[in-house]
Order: sequence, then C-alpha cells, then structure tokens
Amino acid sequence: MFYSKIYLVGMPGVGKTTIGRQLAKQLNYDFVDLDEQIIAKTQKSIAEIFAEFDEDYFRKLESEVLHETKLLSNSVIATGGGLPCFFDNMNFLNQQGISIWLQMGTDLLAERIFKGKNTRPMFKGKTVEEIVQILAEKLAQREIFYRQARHHFEVENLHLETIIFALSAH
Repeated sequence: MFYSKIYLVGMPGVGKTTIGRQLAKQLNYDFVDLDEQIIAKTQKSIAEIFAEFDEDYFRKLESEVLHETKLLSNSVIATGGGLPCFFDNMNFLNQQGISIWLQMGTDLLAERIFKGKNTRPMFKGKTVEEIVQILAEKLAQREIFYRQARHHFEVENLHLETIIFALSAH
C-alpha cells in the first residue's frame, strides 16, 4: 500500500484511534487524531467545546483542522465520527488520500463505549440500551457519507493484529 495520507472514518468506539496508531507504526507513518488536534488548538476538551459553544461551531472547527492535514504526508489520520457528514469533508478525504470506513455492529460499539471512559458528550450517563439506540440513529444518518469511503473494512470480531495486517496489505 502506498498512500501519502490514510483517513480512517467510522462510528464512535470503532477503534479509529487504536487502529490508526498501530497502522501508522506498521507503515512507519505519523499518526494524527483530529480530536486531539482540536483539543490542542483550543485548549478545551471536546465536551467543553460542545458545552460552551454548539455543534455547528465544533463542526466548523473540525473541518478547519481537517483541511490543515493537506500539508501532511505519510500520515494515518483518525477522524471524528461525524466529520464525513459535514461540509465537503468526505470529498476532501478522498481527494487528499485514501479513506477507509471501519465498520462494526451497533451492539458491540455500545458495549465498548459503555465499558470505556464514556466521556463522549452524546453518551454520557446513558445505559447500554440507550447507547445502542443513539448509535443506530447516528449510523442511519451517517452511512450515506461513510459509504463514500474508498475502502470498507469490517473490524468486528477481529484481533488488532489481524486488522493491521489486512489494512497494511491493501
């Protein structure tokens, strides 16, 4: 595989950051997490940005940080779950590099989010069942954008090493 930039898209909790870090290491690429870039730029957590401003403000900021990746090369970039659905973001991903949609069922995603830190604003204080419902609604809205990714990769029930091997072989 040789792409100067590899963009990972998918639902929250699918493993974009975890997979991205390992894939970057395997390829000897840099790793960039767009949420971490936003936090560094604003000196605020994603939850604080949503609380202080609104989603529209966040999405504009997210798109701005995405467009800064134009200057990068040899990078694996983990995007936010909603990023492909706003502005020209999905077109940008496909023009600037290769996009990969990491897929997983909503039941497993919900379990992972619930068992994890659960600091994402939309899931805070929710039960597993409520998280499944939110994820199903979000996926229904986002799938049309995710499907525009150049590659679709099902990661459910696969070990991290298997995922990295398969992605690096593409």
